[in-house]
Amino acid sequence: MFEESAVELKKISTVLDGEELHNDILACKVHEYAGEDEYIFLLIRNEDLRTLSLNGIYEGKIFGKDNIYRFEGMIRERYLSEDGQVLAFEIQKGFYLE
Repeated sequence: MFEESAVELKKISTVLDGEELHNDILACKVHEYAGEDEYIFLLIRNEDLRTLSLNGIYEGKIFGKDNIYRFEGMIRERYLSEDGQVLAFEIQKGFYLE
C-alpha cells in the first residue's frame, strides 16, 4: 500500500522523565507495511540508528501518490538488514488524511 513512499518522523513527546525532546525531522521511506499487525517498517536515510530513542512518541507523515497521511506511534525495534537501517514502528493512531 505505502511501499517506497517517503516518510517524515518527528518525536512529539517522551516516555521517560528528563529525556530531551528534539524537533529534528527524520527522513525515511516505507520498506514494508504490515497493516494487520499495525506495524510499518521504515528505512532510515541519513541518521545513525543508535541515536534514535525507543522511549518516545512520534508523529509521522507518509507522502503517498495523491495524499499525505498522518499517524502516531512508537519505535519498537531498530536494526540493520541487508536493505539498510530499519525501524519497526508500531502505529497507535492513524492513518489520517492531512
